[in-house]
Amino acid sequence: MNDSSCLTPAQVRVVRDIYLGPSDGHGRYLYPGGEPYGSELAWALVAIDPAADRQWPQDTKAYEAGESWLKYAAYWHDPPASFQLKDFHFTVAAFRTLLPLAGIYDATDPVLSAFRNAGGKLIIWQGWADENLPPTGTVDYYKAVVRAAGGFPASQAFTRLYMIPNQYHCLDGGFPEVNGLTATQDMLAALIRWAEHGTAPGTFSFPVAQPAAKLRAITVHPLNPLRPPAGGARGLNTRYHWIGRFQAGTELWCRADGMDLACRHRRPPVS
Repeated sequence: MNDSSCLTPAQVRVVRDIYLGPSDGHGRYLYPGGEPYGSELAWALVAIDPAADRQWPQDTKAYEAGESWLKYAAYWHDPPASFQLKDFHFTVAAFRTLLPLAGIYDATDPVLSAFRNAGGKLIIWQGWADENLPPTGTVDYYKAVVRAAGGFPASQAFTRLYMIPNQYHCLDGGFPEVNGLTATQDMLAALIRWAEHGTAPGTFSFPVAQPAAKLRAITVHPLNPLRPPAGGARGLNTRYHWIGRFQAGTELWCRADGMDLACRHRRPPVS
């Protein structure tokens, strides 16, 4: 139904919160983005289930991933076995309790100078409609990479970011998206040419999984995150500021000490 009776006012408020991502309820966002516009048909089983499902939300992928991570990986000392996702409070203080171990799991350091100086080449790609990982977070991280590299032209000497319209998460199938397998193969081949022969990639053209008469392929250019988005800031759900930022020196280098980990923020010397 394509009219204002499709969702109730309460449902509209919930959907808007899903688009914006986690916040403390006072205008402070804990991550740069939530579900992107255009991802709605992929929300099934990830965040929503049929109304008759009495196990919702515990049987959604988002709930299972979030609860398992908080119970077994987020803290040095796991919470009680009775812990449930509803026990986590979305506050700035709770967000900060996640930072000590974030340096193990999160690749958030935007300073890639050592990688660049070693001759490394990097291609990042993601779907604009990714229902599992907010694409706005990837763009925000890449913006920090570009600035740390000295600007967009300098960053293009060793890295590219391609954001693919209408693409859901990874190689998920069954949707009218870009053929993810072809995208992966084409970009891997381009990365090999770049690393081995110095031929930098330019524009890619990917076939659509369910081609129509007017749309058989999607053309994707390297994204410049310092330019305003083509659809305007509102179109990409970026009109807010999150409390964190991507910065150097946050990663942790760890070694096993029996059943424990000994970690520090400086990379250990190579023996």
